[in-house]
Amino acid sequence: MSDYQPIPFGPDAQRELERHWGVLVGGSTGPLAAVRAGGVRSLVQDSWRRSAGAAVRPDLGAAPVVFTPDDLVGAAERSDWLVVAGEAVARHQHSFSGIGHVLTLFDHEARMLACEGDPAALEGLAEINFRPGGLWTEEAVGTNGPGTALATGAPAHIVGAEHYVERWQRWHCAAVPIHDPATSQVAGVLDISGFREYAHPHTLNLALALVVAIEQTLAAREVERRYLTLQSLTDLAARYPGDSIVALDRGGRVVGASPSVSTELAESLALLVRQSGDGLAAEATPIVVNARRTAMWFPVRQGRVVVGGCLVLEGGAPRYGTEGIPFHPGDVPVYARRFFEAGARDLGRLGVHVEPAVYEALSAYHWPGNVRELKNVVRRILLATTHQVRLADLPRFIREAYAGAADSTGSAIDQEDAELMRVVRESRTMAEAAARLGVTRSTLYRRMERFGLKPKRVVERE
Repeated sequence: MSDYQPIPFGPDAQRELERHWGVLVGGSTGPLAAVRAGGVRSLVQDSWRRSAGAAVRPDLGAAPVVFTPDDLVGAAERSDWLVVAGEAVARHQHSFSGIGHVLTLFDHEARMLACEGDPAALEGLAEINFRPGGLWTEEAVGTNGPGTALATGAPAHIVGAEHYVERWQRWHCAAVPIHDPATSQVAGVLDISGFREYAHPHTLNLALALVVAIEQTLAAREVERRYLTLQSLTDLAARYPGDSIVALDRGGRVVGASPSVSTELAESLALLVRQSGDGLAAEATPIVVNARRTAMWFPVRQGRVVVGGCLVLEGGAPRYGTEGIPFHPGDVPVYARRFFEAGARDLGRLGVHVEPAVYEALSAYHWPGNVRELKNVVRRILLATTHQVRLADLPRFIREAYAGAADSTGSAIDQEDAELMRVVRESRTMAEAAARLGVTRSTLYRRMERFGLKPKRVVERE
């Protein structure tokens, strides 16, 4: 590939890189012209800039240590993937000779949790606190394998003088992020570090292979955990036959639901659980859906770890015609603002100005169709207006809910609805009315619900 930038493994490449480092980082008085374009990989240049922006000292002596021995035990227990990673690495121990190298595991904040390997390398790295409990973010210690891998979200191999801090330049480190299959987030980092003269392209390939093995093992464990959660769904369905139940995995994603639960309702309930606090509650917990409804959260455990859970909605699913569950207090303006902004972009507008009273009026309406109804109303408002939305542009039924009295004025949407009702009354069948209006019958039915009318009250059903 034309944009390929080789890693500076050889002595000559390292000597040249040291000159660049001296000018760009080390405060050398040499001319900037001595820095050849492309002499430093873009990955490293970007990291050097981030390190300088974080005011990292190039003459730093050692990394900070942020974990006491007791803290380290607790952090390891909270890192649910760590045992699996250790087992996966042990199964592939034959592929890692460890000569002049150590294999380390970090959490998602670049704090080292475990380390093993060549005694000489372990001793040398311990002098700079590259040991359990050490903090190796770019913000703390500059460019390095684990910190740069976390900063970029991608594998990173940092060799010798590519390190921002001079004392780290005796070493090389190849690091790869480990992703949690339940959340798709970075759970930690695997790193292989060693003396600079032992650096080799295969080092990063080995780290990548080990992370693949770890992630495959984590994925297999997640399948087992989802099975436990679905078992809980079955048990709860037998205990609460009249209620609706949604099963969620450890990431708060839907893995199953009772037949009465629509996809939209299941996702709405899952969002409630994810927004109810940090992570899934470890105890049975009531969750307020709205002023009239409550759901109960039942966690599912594997050992001491919460691996998922089920949400039981008392009284079953909402009645037919309701899209999802009602808004929480204060939700409507948040959703409306998002729909106005997204809708304006879809229509090719630079933006849209919405009067504050519009959001107040939207909040006053009860929204029986929940999110979908609000989204459709916002879309219609945008189609009927230009770059400004005023209270008068809202449909009458929303203005009436806001004012608490009949509103005699009419917006463009009101005129559209009046025309709809006129066509319906003049048509013999709903199919004929829908054809004259250029909409489907299902769309026509939904619009008429706003007027409290059933199709058979107006025309003969075909």
